[in-house]
Amino acid sequence: VFNAVHYLSSRPALDEMIRKKTGKQCDVFFMTNMNFGGISSAVKRVLTVHDLSFETHKELLPLKGRLWHRYVNPRRLMLEADHLIAVSETTKKDVVERYCIPQQKISVTHLSCGKEFFETTKPISREALGLPDRYILGLGGGKRKNNEALIDAFALFLKKTSHSSP
Repeated sequence: VFNAVHYLSSRPALDEMIRKKTGKQCDVFFMTNMNFGGISSAVKRVLTVHDLSFETHKELLPLKGRLWHRYVNPRRLMLEADHLIAVSETTKKDVVERYCIPQQKISVTHLSCGKEFFETTKPISREALGLPDRYILGLGGGKRKNNEALIDAFALFLKKTSHSSP
């Protein structure tokens, strides 16, 4: 119901709710991904765009995902944003080409994590983790992540390198 109210009226504006609860004015609203959210026009908006797969591969989204993107209206969100953050040059290019958004309105910031995640006090071995000699690691699920191609590539690797099993 809350999302429906936002969609239909952009009320209650989230920045107004913040001001009423905290007494502080919201200067910039940062959206880490596309979502409903009524914001007053006086507040700057920064939106992160991860990809446009919802446009380029609609057939891979379930009906619920297609309906959700239709009502969130990513094109409107991007056009109304003061600045966009794209997670890759490809995403930036797709946004510029598909929505005619000026390149200077988009910064590319690659996803990463802090260096503390790369520092270890001792090496972690495959054996300590209980991993076999050979394995593949695939992150993500659903048709959109194309796990079938990963498995096909692994099968081809095994065939070409004369490995009978992983």
